[in-house]
Amino acid sequence: METKLYNYLSKSLLEKDIYFGNIEIQKKIEDLKQNTLGLEEKYIKKIISYLKTYNKFLLSQGKSEVRLRYYQILTLYFAEMYFDIKDEKEMDSFSKNSLAYWMATGSGKTIVMHLNILQYLDKIKNYNKFQIIFTTPGVNLIDQHKEELNPFIDFLNSKYNNKINLIIDTTSSLLNKGSEYYSLAGNKRAKRLILIDEAHIGTSSKEEGVFYKFRNELNKENSFLFEYSATFHNLSKGLEKEYENQIIYDYNYNLFYKDGYGKDFSFKQVGNDVLVGDNENELKQNLDKCLLVINEKIDIWSNLRGYTGDKQKSLFGDFNMFPDKPLITFMGNTVNNKNKKDKDPEISDISNIVYYLANLSENEKKNFENVFNYKISGKLTITRNKSVIDELLLSYGDDGKYFGIINVGNGDKFFNDLDLPNIEKKKIEIIDSKYLFKNIDKKDSPINLLIGSRKFAEGWNSFRVSVIALINLGSNAGNKIIQIFGRGVRLKGLKDDGKRKYTQHEKDYFELGNNNEDKLKKIETLNILSVKKSYLETFTKKVNEEIKYTHSFKIKVNPNLIKLNSGDDIEFEEYKNHLPIFKLSKKEINYKNIILEGNDIYYSYLDENTIIEDEKISNFNFSLDFRIDKTKPGLCIKNNLKTKIEAFKSYINIYKINQIIKDNLGEYKINLYIKFGNNLIDFDYKSIFDFIDEIKYDNKLGNNLGKIEKTIIIVIDEFLKKLKNKVNHRINSKNIVYNKVLSQKTETNPTGDFIEEYIITKEFESENEKLEYIENIETEKQKIIDILYKNFDKHIYSPLLKEDDNHSNLGINISPDKLNFGEKLFIENIKDYINENYRNNKKLDFYLLRNVESLRSIGIYLENDEHPFFPDFILWIIDNKENKTYINFIDPKGQDGIFDRNSGNFNDKAKIGNKLIDNTLKNIEENLSKQKDKDIVLNSFIILKSGSDLGTRNTDNIQNKMLENNIYKIDWIGEDKLNGKSYLDLIFEKIL
Repeated sequence: METKLYNYLSKSLLEKDIYFGNIEIQKKIEDLKQNTLGLEEKYIKKIISYLKTYNKFLLSQGKSEVRLRYYQILTLYFAEMYFDIKDEKEMDSFSKNSLAYWMATGSGKTIVMHLNILQYLDKIKNYNKFQIIFTTPGVNLIDQHKEELNPFIDFLNSKYNNKINLIIDTTSSLLNKGSEYYSLAGNKRAKRLILIDEAHIGTSSKEEGVFYKFRNELNKENSFLFEYSATFHNLSKGLEKEYENQIIYDYNYNLFYKDGYGKDFSFKQVGNDVLVGDNENELKQNLDKCLLVINEKIDIWSNLRGYTGDKQKSLFGDFNMFPDKPLITFMGNTVNNKNKKDKDPEISDISNIVYYLANLSENEKKNFENVFNYKISGKLTITRNKSVIDELLLSYGDDGKYFGIINVGNGDKFFNDLDLPNIEKKKIEIIDSKYLFKNIDKKDSPINLLIGSRKFAEGWNSFRVSVIALINLGSNAGNKIIQIFGRGVRLKGLKDDGKRKYTQHEKDYFELGNNNEDKLKKIETLNILSVKKSYLETFTKKVNEEIKYTHSFKIKVNPNLIKLNSGDDIEFEEYKNHLPIFKLSKKEINYKNIILEGNDIYYSYLDENTIIEDEKISNFNFSLDFRIDKTKPGLCIKNNLKTKIEAFKSYINIYKINQIIKDNLGEYKINLYIKFGNNLIDFDYKSIFDFIDEIKYDNKLGNNLGKIEKTIIIVIDEFLKKLKNKVNHRINSKNIVYNKVLSQKTETNPTGDFIEEYIITKEFESENEKLEYIENIETEKQKIIDILYKNFDKHIYSPLLKEDDNHSNLGINISPDKLNFGEKLFIENIKDYINENYRNNKKLDFYLLRNVESLRSIGIYLENDEHPFFPDFILWIIDNKENKTYINFIDPKGQDGIFDRNSGNFNDKAKIGNKLIDNTLKNIEENLSKQKDKDIVLNSFIILKSGSDLGTRNTDNIQNKMLENNIYKIDWIGEDKLNGKSYLDLIFEKIL
């Protein structure tokens, strides 16, 4: 299915070279406050505000705050974009009142759903009633969502004056009530939001037409619908066309897995002669293998959960332990057998497992003693817990040391009907809560084994599942299989980021060894085993529809032997000492104390246990410009705002303002005070006017209290941001490192300046295709290098890998980043330019380095930006006769973020190139020249990508401003030179 809406919206980011599969891009997206990618600021601010509200709710429930993953941010970003432009003509072919998310099980759909509620509340205006209808096909899912949604809606009602009404029920129950039950007729100021979870289940059944028609009836005037599904396969052609124009984000399981989220997986059959038939002996072999696998995993978890001597050699590195104890669950299809004449296949499978456990010998039990908590004496005892109708407890002996839970729909009937030899049956009134299924995720849970399907296959968000043994799985299980698979691949990860440490798929789990790396792989892998061959075949066929197989290999990077213009060669170990460079400090500055006095700032901070005190920044002042149209003069509303605050001081929400100040200062790690006489007092928001020269706006504020409050909050936010940036810039600038030489990253030197290897990941449709590729890996590796190789003899390391010119769909990902089109074009241009103009010039030597931002060492701190500027390339030009070195930052990038079309001004990243108005480069080159005792000149150039419209026509003097700030267009070459000069002519004129 073609996801047309998603493709249309994502195109705007892909055109900016924002490729979602790139890990460095993902990190930048997740760094919401920095927004270094030039994403639309108004959308980012909205997402930050939704997240802040949601985290306040979580804290009110005693839960931890959430940090959004990159793909969750993009789901909200595209929705913001959609709501912003959905009424424009170009959007006519797309859905107007519904959006769908294709998101893998375990990817955090519920968090996105809750934030979508906040997002839609932000979009609707003038309502007195807001109805939310939530539905999903599964009963257990309803229970889960009730636990999560009800408190959230209660929290929101405290903010929205109890205007929100939540209806939450199963899809079948909603259908039974009929649409009139949900009628909003007669209330023109009523709004509705419909939320559908696991939508794929409701759309792949016989009730597809009925349910689809029903929800469309609900989603008419004054309403909107969000759907969430782990898969949109097996749809009718009609529905497929609908969803093509509704799916706003596609993050299917293949993408989720490829990004390194969730456990690895193993479907391998447990032996050549196993899973052939269904006889008793083969069933025992299967179950033996199931228990052996989970027994080994629990053993690994138990014995290697702490540090083992040298912490670098510990299984978990710098982390204390693997967060979740491995668990085995026997589960399958949750649909009851409808043929009452036949025995329920689920009950039959459960009975067989119980029979197997009951007939294990003492010696056999020793093989699985980790699973049984080392309590293996006595008969298998099945205990009926009267407090929970559908849970039966398993133990050996009757002393209440339970290791497992059986879940069946009718626990009483199963318990009473169970008549097997070698078992004891027992009933109890009271049970220790740690043995309950609802507490299975708590650290003190002794439950290691679950048997059943109804409660485990859906609506359960445990991270513990490590082995799934399939039962009761018919060939028509369909999308249920994706839910079952999703129970097991969930992972907290060692860094609590949901990622496994080793992302490469293991060909054969059972060939993993016993070293620490392999042990960690074992407990970060979900094993799918089965009591019958047919179950496993059904399961793997369905899951393989969602998976693409990958193989990764490394290409070593080596420092280049540089060819000098004199004709001599020079090796890296020699020329690195001739290439002066400055590096950003890796120091982590914690809380800063800042004192405001007059227009001066005094700050102190802790630097490696030494207090740096009484640093001073004089004459801190700034102006703010909130004009919508910056070509018009507007008004200065500074005094108008001060007057209004005084007039409305009894009505302004001071608590809200102070809370915003507190939140921002906490985030910025600042303690802020005002000097009043000889005393220090806490910061008062009214003091900000002493530092502001003017606040420009289109017109006066008037008496709208909401507008006054909003304006002062924005002013406070800008003030604190500028204060933080000013102090951080001063601290960072003083900590620039000048005494280091250029180096390559290695295991022993993780802070090097260029990479040691590329990791190439290739994607395949099947395991067999992947295995065939691996058989010829050296040949295939060379093919990729030949296609992607881009280099010349002045570059400091080799190879450079670029995008595929022929777009031949190589199906590969390169990390760190491959050269994009603009970078590749620049390499080609400068190679030709140097060869053409300086081939026989023995006075100058050239060295070029691609500056991979992931290493974050060579860059410049900008005074009014929150983040450093990391140029894509550094070009050293050494003048041998004058003993002079030119260090040139060159950044072939898009124009996003560097130019404000309203004001006609460039940002700090662009302006540092103009050393007549900006001292940033001057200050650094002075310090570096002193340190190296030689003449060093720094320059910075920005090259706009092909097709940029900036400077196309010299209207408003833009072209001249670009030239003043060393901003050029990569199009200015060949027949399209600017006044007869290429962009490289202009660059070299500025340098030399």
